[in-house]
Amino acid sequence: CKGPLKLLWIAIPVWFVAEYLDLVGQAVKLANISFREANSVSALTTLIAATNFGKYWSIKMLAGGALLAVQVVFLRIRTAQGKRDRSSPLPDLLPKAAAVALSGLILLANPMTGHAHAVGQAPMVAVASDWLHLAASVIWVGGLVHFLAAVIILARRGDQTISLLSNVARRFSRMAASPAGILRAAASI
Repeated sequence: CKGPLKLLWIAIPVWFVAEYLDLVGQAVKLANISFREANSVSALTTLIAATNFGKYWSIKMLAGGALLAVQVVFLRIRTAQGKRDRSSPLPDLLPKAAAVALSGLILLANPMTGHAHAVGQAPMVAVASDWLHLAASVIWVGGLVHFLAAVIILARRGDQTISLLSNVARRFSRMAASPAGILRAAASI
């Protein structure tokens, strides 16, 4: 689990910095002030306390912190378990379910602060469609990353893995059909 932990310790600060810059950028746009002025405590506090964006940005950051805690605890438990018996899926189910729920909450912040929430009629339909679109995109892109990793690993093993690689591609194609269908359906709403 050392590889995933290293990746986690790189990804989390990058995400938090990007979210902070998003907050400052919103302050620049909404208050029509310079980046330097927007980077002040008073401007950011006002933005967080007085706007819909600030409310959902705060929820997203709290969910991100909780997701980080869940993942760190989960990875440390898995590392401590080592090669012990993992035949029961129950201990893994709770942190995975929490991670999915928190990730869904993080994704929900985007449509709640964007155009989908601002439509005149049936904003919740637009928000749900936008959220489904984002969730399907995340699943599809995440699947592509894992598929690419499997291809690279299998390609290094030599010619005898062609049939295994073919099997992985076939399974990925079936798995990717659902998010791709959801992407198409959500984009048409």
